[in-house]
Amino acid sequence: MSRLAATARDHPDTPALISKQRGRWISWSWQDALDEIDALAGGLRHLGLRTGRSAVIDGEIRGNSFLAGAAIKTVGARIVPVPLAASGSDLTRTLSDPTIDLIIAQGRDALAEWDDAANHVRRVPIIFDHATPDSRSPEDGILTFDTLKRLAKRQNPAAAIPGRRRHLKPEITWFEETTDWSGGLDLLLEHWVSTGTTIALPELLVAASRDRFELRPRKWIASSERVRANELHIHDRLAPESSWGRRLAEKVLRGGRAPWDAVVRWRIRRRLGLDRLQEIDVHVVRDDEVRPETQQLFSNLGARLNITQFAGLRAAAE
Repeated sequence: MSRLAATARDHPDTPALISKQRGRWISWSWQDALDEIDALAGGLRHLGLRTGRSAVIDGEIRGNSFLAGAAIKTVGARIVPVPLAASGSDLTRTLSDPTIDLIIAQGRDALAEWDDAANHVRRVPIIFDHATPDSRSPEDGILTFDTLKRLAKRQNPAAAIPGRRRHLKPEITWFEETTDWSGGLDLLLEHWVSTGTTIALPELLVAASRDRFELRPRKWIASSERVRANELHIHDRLAPESSWGRRLAEKVLRGGRAPWDAVVRWRIRRRLGLDRLQEIDVHVVRDDEVRPETQQLFSNLGARLNITQFAGLRAAAE
């Protein structure tokens, strides 16, 4: 929290987080983000979350879950990411961990699954990351983020500022992941706090390419799985098989250097929202997670892949 406070003090109006919600880009300045995290942390403390305890996050990494992750770490607790495809028995097993004090679930299906698991093991508060009428909690023991923030005991309750639309265009770092990447949220939060960079998140993972096209980031932090998924997406977006356009594009993706290849490369990069992208930081557990062909494809499109083995990811995988 002290590093966040220092960044907010030095750059209060600089965008810290950009996230799309209901079709609109919402931006939090560093001061906004600090106030939001403070409010969320106050609510989490009210629910009993503290140092040595844990909170589950299940879903895509969006604005709410990102700020909630920062709040969880602010109170000294541990983030427990749960894969989207986890079975009912997986959820029951997770909830059997006595250190887990609450769950952040995204979507009505996930809410129902966690509610059922809680009925079999033990009840803990569930934070529901989904729109409800008037932001009301759908039932006892299930809270919205707005309800969570109202639980906070703060000296200056008016200090919380909701994310709002801004017209600044900062240099941003793109991130499109879910809790399937076990160490991804921890890694992103550490990067955000330590570098003071602006993080951008899509509205939905299925719409990530559309949202990335709108923002055109220079940098991207990714798991090897997302890099591979985007490699396949790039091929899917090319012209039809055996067409003249397809042959031109594939020549560029193989590293063609003829004068007209530069024009085709620029068109492909722009169409994919990659025309300003310079590098992708890929964090892996094993060195062989990213194929040489994948590295070459992105390099031929003008984006360097920086592959890093991350100890935190290795520990999570074990």
